[in-house]
Amino acid sequence: MNTKTILILLLCCCCIGLPGQSQDIEDFLDRYSGNDAENYLQPFSDAVGSDFNSGWYRSARVDRKGFHLYVGLVAQMAPIPDKQKTFSATTPSYFSPATTTEVSTIMGPPTTTTVQGSNGTSYSFPGGAGVSSLPFAVPQITIGNVWGTDASFRFFAIDFSGDVGKVNVFGWGIRHSISQYLNEFPVHLAVGYYSTRFKLGDDLDATASLISLQASYEKGILEIYGGPGFEFTDMDFSYVPGGSEQRETINLTGENTIRMTVGLALNLGAFVMNVDYNLAKQSSLSAGIGVQIGNKKKTKSATNEISE
Repeated sequence: MNTKTILILLLCCCCIGLPGQSQDIEDFLDRYSGNDAENYLQPFSDAVGSDFNSGWYRSARVDRKGFHLYVGLVAQMAPIPDKQKTFSATTPSYFSPATTTEVSTIMGPPTTTTVQGSNGTSYSFPGGAGVSSLPFAVPQITIGNVWGTDASFRFFAIDFSGDVGKVNVFGWGIRHSISQYLNEFPVHLAVGYYSTRFKLGDDLDATASLISLQASYEKGILEIYGGPGFEFTDMDFSYVPGGSEQRETINLTGENTIRMTVGLALNLGAFVMNVDYNLAKQSSLSAGIGVQIGNKKKTKSATNEISE
């Protein structure tokens, strides 16, 4: 995978490039030893997972029965904190003296860091992409309701020529109403599970998953929503090291585990807009715009009715 591949990967995800870089990504990773290659890539994994686990819902309301359809576009953005832009890397075993220094991650400044060694030698760590956030947008469909349950889907695919291959994003989720079991409860409650898979040819395969407890309260055209969630991300980054013909795979586990979502939706009949903030170790912003059919306002007793 060369720089062009990584450039397209980042363009797909965040409309950015790799300024000032001419080396292959294999050359970048060959500059690290031990866990340093993982640390170099870790912020990218965290941001991708945070994005893909965002924007799945804009209300906790799921009627027990009746047709409901939402079709919209969801945009996410993971701001990269300063602490995710650098890490402490150690020179390889053949370099003397062994030196640990602060260097760029893949999301960090595009600045090469050079350390001086014995007998006039030096060692250079590559810079990063020099970005401040990782945005992404994807169409989303939600359809229900059966026994207080709905399902959501996301899909994005594009086939690049050359070494890049096909970029695939597919996400799905299922959600069940808790409110239907609670008579006269003042807010809507639901629990959901969501999973998204992101593939880039043979080079990258990532899965982000979220379990969320959702709550929302309607007042006129406004709806406040949010709740806690448990999330995890798994990413396999495959590349061919310099001087080798065999692929190596770096497995990355997202550092996010717990998130808290707080959001606001504006319901204008069939038209709905929403925005929320997801607080976590790697936080994210999410916004959506779409149209919906169904889920008409009812009295509380009718909304919470369990029996036919």
